[in-house]
Amino acid sequence: MARSTLRRHARVLVGALALGGVASSARAEPTHTLRFEVRGYAQFDYVQALQGVDPNWVAALRPSRIATDPQTYGTSPEATLSVRQSRLGAYADAPVAGDELHTALEFDFFGVGKDEGQTTIRLRHAYGEWGSLLAGQTNSVFMDGDIFPNMIEYWGPAGMVLYRQPQLRFSPIRGASTLAFALERPGTVLDAGVLAGTFESHSPVPDLTAHYRFSLAAGHVQLAAIARDLGYRSTGAAQERKGNVFGWGLHASSVATIALGATSSATFRLSAVYGHGIANYMNDGGTDLSPTSGGSFLAQPLLGTVGYLDLALGPVVGASLGYSFVQVQNSSGQAPRAFQRGDYASATLTATPHANVLTGVSYTWGHLTDASGDSGVDQRAQLTVKYSFSGVLER
Repeated sequence: MARSTLRRHARVLVGALALGGVASSARAEPTHTLRFEVRGYAQFDYVQALQGVDPNWVAALRPSRIATDPQTYGTSPEATLSVRQSRLGAYADAPVAGDELHTALEFDFFGVGKDEGQTTIRLRHAYGEWGSLLAGQTNSVFMDGDIFPNMIEYWGPAGMVLYRQPQLRFSPIRGASTLAFALERPGTVLDAGVLAGTFESHSPVPDLTAHYRFSLAAGHVQLAAIARDLGYRSTGAAQERKGNVFGWGLHASSVATIALGATSSATFRLSAVYGHGIANYMNDGGTDLSPTSGGSFLAQPLLGTVGYLDLALGPVVGASLGYSFVQVQNSSGQAPRAFQRGDYASATLTATPHANVLTGVSYTWGHLTDASGDSGVDQRAQLTVKYSFSGVLER
């Protein structure tokens, strides 16, 4: 007998056993065991800076990149056309041993770090979550991603906790309210200031983060905390100088939505964060370790706030207006140009004529004050067109 015929008979036998040997004229409905989705968008941004800007940051406004000396970048307007906000992601869900396994892989094209100023692949999320255990790169447990406003400017509020990084997370409470703990990749932003010699940071242990989020009728409230071991050491010196400093932070955030009509609503996004040595987790500004004039380092105190109002003005038109700041307490060994305070404000108007099409305009204002008291301003206007897409496969 041909192999194809044997395989056909085997499939018939297995099917009969699965149905308990009972013949039926009705066809059984397929059971979906895997859901795979691809979604993303192609986004075009025309950003018009009203003055000279850092050439690596023409497509996004970061207060820490503003010059306090007007001669640094000049006063001539600067324009850029960009597709860096475009995004692509793949997501899969499947039942595994009585619980759901969710995986995600997502990236955009906004270069940062050694790739700043470039249009290149930038990883956002790469993680899996099964039951109470999550492993991979995603939003920090110290962060509340729902605080990010409905805006088209890429970087967003300076005083927001915003950090995606590798972590091992355990969530003993899940559902409407959540409790989560995580070990997260450590990293220290160190400023050697006016000290002689060179220094580098080191991380003896992972950062420990935790949050508790409880849901309300109109939104949620989240309380988060972090503990860090911040290490430093001199390099290339005859006598090594090293030490460790304890870093910590507390973060409170809330999102509340009020209905204004059948298709209109107002959403308030509020947060406040304070800590010592937590700049690595902030969206912009400050350092984790800063020097004293005596040659040691301290965990730099930092305060950040966000206050935004998002409006849904019917099914098509949306608006967003708000302000944020981040401020540090400079130490005695920092240079005059060290970051002290960054202010950020924006106003956005969007239209969504179709679920897959968004257009928007915005005005963004940034202000930087350095340790010497000098300051600088950055103003941007932006026009955005975004085309979204998605596709789902279930089997």
